[in-house]
Amino acid sequence: MNKRKTVTGVLLSSLLILSGCGKQSADSSMKEEKETPVSDAYKTWKKTSEGVKTDNYTADYECHYTMTFSDDTKTSFDLSGNLKVDNESSSYTQNVNSNGTEFALAGYYMNGRLYNSYNDIKYYEDMSFEDYLGTLMVPFDSPFWSNDEIESITGEKDSEGNTVYTISFKDGKADDVFSSRYDAYGLKDYDDYKVKSSEVILQYDSKGNRVQEKTKFTSSVSYSSQSVSVEYESLVKYSDNGSTEVSISDDTKEELKSYVPYDQIDTSGSEESDGNT
Repeated sequence: MNKRKTVTGVLLSSLLILSGCGKQSADSSMKEEKETPVSDAYKTWKKTSEGVKTDNYTADYECHYTMTFSDDTKTSFDLSGNLKVDNESSSYTQNVNSNGTEFALAGYYMNGRLYNSYNDIKYYEDMSFEDYLGTLMVPFDSPFWSNDEIESITGEKDSEGNTVYTISFKDGKADDVFSSRYDAYGLKDYDDYKVKSSEVILQYDSKGNRVQEKTKFTSSVSYSSQSVSVEYESLVKYSDNGSTEVSISDDTKEELKSYVPYDQIDTSGSEESDGNT
C-alpha cells in the first residue's frame, strides 16, 4: 500500500488523535529465527492471492481506531466509505468521525487526476492511480506476506463455498505488517511501538475473487509520558468483481471544471482548529 502524503492525506492527518511525533525506540536485540515449514494452507493462499484481479471491483470499507491512555481516557477514529474501480477510473465516498468531529469526502479519479470534495472544499490533484488509492487509508491491493512472517495460517470452507484464511503474524514481524499495510497514523514513529496481537481474515469465492478482508491488531506506544493501547479494526467487503461500472454524467463533468488546483486551497484553518502544529 502506497501511503503518499497528498493534500488529501494532509487534510485527514489534521484530525489525528495523537498529534506530534515521537522517535521510534531502537531494538538492539537480535533474535535468531527458525525457518517456518511451508503449510498447505500457505501454498493455496499464496496461489489464490497472486491470481486475484484488482482492475474492476466495488468495495465497502471501514476502519476504526480506539486509543486508551494510561489515565483511562479514550479517543477514537472511525471511517467508512465506498469505492468503485474500473481499470484506472474510479469514484469514492468517505465519512469520518475523529473523536466526535465529523466530515465527509467524495471524489472521482480519471485520466491521472483526482477531483476531490472535502466538505465544501473542491479541488483537483494530479497523481498516479496507486497514490490515489493510498489516500483512502485502507488497502485495496491483494496482500502478500512471506511464510517466515506468518505465525499461523488456516484455510477452511464456509457454508457458502467460500474459502476463508485466518492469519496471525510472528512477534516482531507483526510490527512491520501492520505499519506497512494497515496503519494510517504512523504509530511506528512513536516510542515503544509494539504490536501485541494480530489477525487477518481473508475470504475468497470459488472463482478466486475477493469477498472480504477483515483485520484486528492490538498495539501499544508511548506518548507524553503515557502508555497508549491502540485497538485497530478494518473491514473491506468486495462485490461486483469484473462488472463494476464507473459512470460520470455530463453534468458532473461540467461541475468538475470548477474545481481548483490543490495548491490554491488553504487547509491551515482546519489544522489550527484541531490544535495541531
